[in-house]
Amino acid sequence: MKNLLKILVLSVFFIFVTGCASTEEKLSTEKRNSFQSVAIISADKIPDEVFYTGPEHAFGATLGGVVGALVAQGASTTGEKIETHIKNNKIDIQGIFHKEFTTIFRGSDNLADKIITTPGEADATIRLVIGRYGFGQPHGFSSQRKPLIIGGIEILDKQGNRIYAGSASVTPLNSELYGTDLDNYFSNPSNFEKAF
Repeated sequence: MKNLLKILVLSVFFIFVTGCASTEEKLSTEKRNSFQSVAIISADKIPDEVFYTGPEHAFGATLGGVVGALVAQGASTTGEKIETHIKNNKIDIQGIFHKEFTTIFRGSDNLADKIITTPGEADATIRLVIGRYGFGQPHGFSSQRKPLIIGGIEILDKQGNRIYAGSASVTPLNSELYGTDLDNYFSNPSNFEKAF
């Protein structure tokens, strides 16, 4: 889990500092200089449903109609199992995202002058958001399931005005991510941690 979130955090942080994503705007020097201290907080919650795509989706689409819909319904059950497993094993995705982002923030040369403090004392607040998380196939013939996570940040000034917003994602298509089949995920709970 930490590896996936580390990739995501690095991606979000890289966009935050450099603005190199095609749809993201760079945090201007003027805006960066408008705050000297920041509070880093997690959004109130993560999505209720775990994202999941597997062979059931492709097979269901191939069959089409009512039969295809019934086959694809099996994927919903798998997503629910993954969600239950993550909750039962208390895998804190927000906590890991927060910890990794804070570590990278502290180590950044571009932000070395910024002080991390509490929300009430900070000039600005960095709010970390996880928009979607789960697992999917890297390609249609794979038995592996790899993690997916979409996250972002929002920087707000003391008055609650948005200074900056950016996002990044890590998908199952990333060949560097850990992946295994569903049986291995469920038979060894540490595989979920390892994937994220």
